[in-house]
Amino acid sequence: MSSVWLEKYQQFLLKNASQISSIESSLRSLTFILPGRFKDVEVASESLYSILQILGLYHDAIITKAAKKLVAIDPSFRTGAHNRYAEHQMSASKTYRALALCIQLTRYTELLWEMIARRKKGAKARWLVVLWIEVVKASLRLALFASTKRPLLSPPLIEREVDPSHLELDKDDNIVNEKNFGITGQDRAQLQQYEQAVLENKVSATWKMPRSGYGISTIIPVHDIDGYLSAKVLGPEDVKPPPELLHKLASPRAVVAEITYILRPVIYASLAYRYRNSKHSWTPWVVGAAIEYAARSQLMQSYKQDLPGGHRSLTKLEADELQRRGMALWWWLMRGAMYEGVTGPLIRGALRKVAWVPGSGLVGSVIEDYLYLVDNYHFASSSL
Repeated sequence: MSSVWLEKYQQFLLKNASQISSIESSLRSLTFILPGRFKDVEVASESLYSILQILGLYHDAIITKAAKKLVAIDPSFRTGAHNRYAEHQMSASKTYRALALCIQLTRYTELLWEMIARRKKGAKARWLVVLWIEVVKASLRLALFASTKRPLLSPPLIEREVDPSHLELDKDDNIVNEKNFGITGQDRAQLQQYEQAVLENKVSATWKMPRSGYGISTIIPVHDIDGYLSAKVLGPEDVKPPPELLHKLASPRAVVAEITYILRPVIYASLAYRYRNSKHSWTPWVVGAAIEYAARSQLMQSYKQDLPGGHRSLTKLEADELQRRGMALWWWLMRGAMYEGVTGPLIRGALRKVAWVPGSGLVGSVIEDYLYLVDNYHFASSSL
């Protein structure tokens, strides 16, 4: 019975994919605004956010499965490197699947647990919960790293890489996508008529060039030329087996760098707890930021020395992950003494200066609502 209901839910999701995606996005945005406006509903709004994120994991799995049908309709569509690697690891290893799922579930609920601890037991209990959560996440990531011997992806699960509206089903449960992949309804009708004429031998399927005599297919829709050409071109990432999209970390430098990167949140949270009564102390901030920067730099150096072609041998997936870790360093502007003494006052000062500008009040109130979370909760500015 449960499988029947799940099947019906999947059908409903794909038939209303664009609307559900919009609702998810709107509700997530609302959960960032409510805590700053109504202090008593922060736990309820974060609970809603956590539920939406967890439900989104299930939606992503459904959408990723349905997206495979796009290959038959739009040959230029290919699964991204991140999803190819994550899907392979999840199907090849139950351990990877379980660890990755636990990491994401913890990430999606960590702020909720911090809020509950603060509400029920106070500030000290909140920090103890933060420490325990960081230890749990680090343990899960270390186990994941031990099982793959490769750099960790963030997130370790598959991502939603297709606009859900592209996957909407019609009444016959077929994917409707004429408006999204360059093939108009008129093109499709003409193509079907032409193919039927070819089958009935009324029209030749090829046009012969006068001089060479070679034939060219004439059944490609005009508006689908880009998709047709893209489908014929394969890049290096497209032909590599999924495990080879990330190199194994063999050298001690690379292994130490990755372990250090995994342990950084635990070290920073421990120092933040120790200096919790002096928010303007720079010790936690300097140590945490230095560790994260050094870990990324050492990993890049190991790639340069260990790979035959240095950085030129990096796969796109590795380059993307390094770039993501580099962008995550900007989050240090919203943490610790940097936020308390520099970034926070600058943002609030800028909001006061532009308060007279029409329309700035709405934007400013949204920013203030988010700053309320950063002021009161560790995980509001967490990036790992």
